[in-house]
Amino acid sequence: MAMYKVTIIMLFLGCFGCQSTRLPHLQSSTSDLWLSEEHFSGDVFAITSPDDIFALSEQTKQQLRYITGSKSLMPERTKAVMHYILKLADSELVYQHSATTTAQQTMQNGNANCLSLAILTYSIAWELGLQAVFQDVNIPEYWTSQNDTTWLNGHVNLRIKQSLIADTASSAISFGSDIIVDFDPYVLKKQFPSKTVSKQRIIAMFYNNKAAEAFADNNIAQAYRYYQASADADAEFAVTWSNLAVLYRQTGHYAKAELAYNYSLQLDPESLNTLANLAFLYQHIGDTKKAKLLQHQVAMKRQNNPYYYVMLGNETLQAKLYDNAKTYYRHAIKLNNKTHEAYFGLAVVYLELNQKEEAAYYLGRAKRNTLSENEQKRYQSKLDVLNQVARHY
Repeated sequence: MAMYKVTIIMLFLGCFGCQSTRLPHLQSSTSDLWLSEEHFSGDVFAITSPDDIFALSEQTKQQLRYITGSKSLMPERTKAVMHYILKLADSELVYQHSATTTAQQTMQNGNANCLSLAILTYSIAWELGLQAVFQDVNIPEYWTSQNDTTWLNGHVNLRIKQSLIADTASSAISFGSDIIVDFDPYVLKKQFPSKTVSKQRIIAMFYNNKAAEAFADNNIAQAYRYYQASADADAEFAVTWSNLAVLYRQTGHYAKAELAYNYSLQLDPESLNTLANLAFLYQHIGDTKKAKLLQHQVAMKRQNNPYYYVMLGNETLQAKLYDNAKTYYRHAIKLNNKTHEAYFGLAVVYLELNQKEEAAYYLGRAKRNTLSENEQKRYQSKLDVLNQVARHY
């Protein structure tokens, strides 16, 4: 099967146990991995400070103290906090893929991705004296696309410790004496393995997401600033260096891109995303021998991942290779018949081919196979539009 074009940036939607430790074989300095800002175009502005990422306004703090003021026992206080957070998530917060915001911005704007919701929950918990830690969830490689950019998604959730609550709500599950807060029902259902992540790692993830947003807006200079801030927060976060290498490759700094990819692989040798991007770099600069070796290695490990074929389907769909796209989407469904993104891809293919009945069928399958209420509403709205159009013919 043909290899794919790789232009992937890691994005953490977390809602993504050992702390990061220094690896003995790492090069002692990363100074040769950086360039001066003058090499990149775009308008730069100040980076949000780590303290401001987690800060809550005095008004929010007062509201929280009022809610829990009559609850002196920690389990009761934890339960009140959980109900407060879940009420926000159900009625006032709107999930938005690209909205990586600080805790207080999430409260004010109501638009947030899951990393932002995890940050808000963490800030609320600590404000009320509850001990909370972030967890990196080991989900399968999963891609989404937005604004002609492919995102490889990571996931974090939050563990609130030292709680004795036995009952659960729709977005929290009991785990011994602790509570896991996760805003993704699919992750909750699957119960993927996870490990503790430091606050510094979350700060690095936040800056990576902001860099990805700037990158998508073609503000390369600002994206570069965010990667620098991410490295300052947690220099051993492999994703930062892999994403930085993507930036270098797309701006023509190929030698720096290779250095950054290799440094990222020293930190995380098993990252298929980084290996695939390095393969594309070698292919781009004409080193086909190295490219083919890495491509084969990556393809063998991804052949059982349905989302790999969804991504291939998306790329061939964008190229208007409709028969190829259908083949990829159907193979994804063969691997996992609950992959709603593949059904949606088939719906788009048939809509492009003006076969509206088939498109409606696959939209319905997509809706039935997603656990996300927001995705269900999105698919239903597209079905409504499609049915409305069909009535006019």
